[in-house]
Amino acid sequence: MKTRSYRWAGTVWLVFAALWIAACSQPAPTNDAGFSLALEPESLSLEAGGSATVQLGVTATGGFSGEVALSLRSRGGGPAPQGVDVAPAGVQVPGGPYTLTIDAAATVAPGTYALELVGTSGSHTARAGLTLTVTSPAPDFQAVLDPTVLEAEPGGSTSTTLTLTPQNGFSGTVDLALVDADDRPVPGFTLAPASVSVSGPVQ
Repeated sequence: MKTRSYRWAGTVWLVFAALWIAACSQPAPTNDAGFSLALEPESLSLEAGGSATVQLGVTATGGFSGEVALSLRSRGGGPAPQGVDVAPAGVQVPGGPYTLTIDAAATVAPGTYALELVGTSGSHTARAGLTLTVTSPAPDFQAVLDPTVLEAEPGGSTSTTLTLTPQNGFSGTVDLALVDADDRPVPGFTLAPASVSVSGPVQ
């Protein structure tokens, strides 16, 4: 009887050891649900007052799904420069790739900004770096005619008022010409003057 008892005890011990080894060999349960962000390109350049687009790729892990809110921040952890925004403000995961629009208001100072796109959904957060270079708008001008509809007899003449408004520090000579809808010179018509100097509103 004692021998049988020892055999049962040994069998139980072996079964216990096998279960213990099997339990130890199993990986510890982890909650790896989440997502990661990737931008292409990672560097953008645009004029103050303008916008540019970037592609956003989102990779879900651990079966994650849901709405991810997007925002721009300075890479050091502070807020993004005032007037720099991203749209849309959120994307659905899984999904994409998405096209994001980065806007820089005309008040944003020219310079290079180290930013990061931050995606947040509940307790999950992911980041992707973005280097944004904001440049000064190119000098330009606006032209307005009043009136825009004229009548003249053959061999005669007529007049209109041209207002040129310089933008972004524009200054210089503006050449004038009459052209049709295909930008071809209109035969038989002359324009005077053929050029004007712009350094401020000109009439």
